[in-house]
Amino acid sequence: MIVLRLNRTSENFRWSAAVAAFGMLLRDSEYVKEFTYQDVLQLAQNARGKDQEGYRIEFIKYG
Repeated sequence: MIVLRLNRTSENFRWSAAVAAFGMLLRDSEYVKEFTYQDVLQLAQNARGKDQEGYRIEFIKYG
């Protein structure tokens, strides 16, 4: 599974990957392949980090 391989990267990398994958899913990209909205949510939750401004939790709640 893609998410398991990404768990070995930094929080910021995983967060960026989650946001990018979300955008690709919205555009129905051919490159997103088997990645799902549930995978995006899981990846974003695991990469939330400190989130001082609250943007990441907002993405997780409403994305």
